[in-house]
Amino acid sequence: MDDGQAGGPKLTRSEVWAGLLIGARDARPVGPLITHCEVVEEYEGGLVRMSSSPASRCGNGSPSTRNTVRFDRLSGPEPGVIYNDTEYGEGGRLYLRFRFRLGAAVVLPGAEGRSAVPAT
Repeated sequence: MDDGQAGGPKLTRSEVWAGLLIGARDARPVGPLITHCEVVEEYEGGLVRMSSSPASRCGNGSPSTRNTVRFDRLSGPEPGVIYNDTEYGEGGRLYLRFRFRLGAAVVLPGAEGRSAVPAT
């Protein structure tokens, strides 16, 4: 990802998409609190995985489009949806955006992040 430093990696949308699909199958490398992540079902356009951390255990479905990986929490402490979107913004820059829609009434500040990835 572009960390704002000169010489950082420049990823194409295809490379970002490939990384999202890897993370959809096994979230442990990108979620340091996740201790277990296993695909338990695959179907046309998606999969169901079970994951757990010290605080919770939940199932996620991840039906996807070419621009979005969506995780529906199928079980766990609260219902919700997590979206990982790729989109082009100002100056043709490619962005990876994380959106959260959780069932809790409290929304944490900064829960939606945007990470710049320069297009090649």
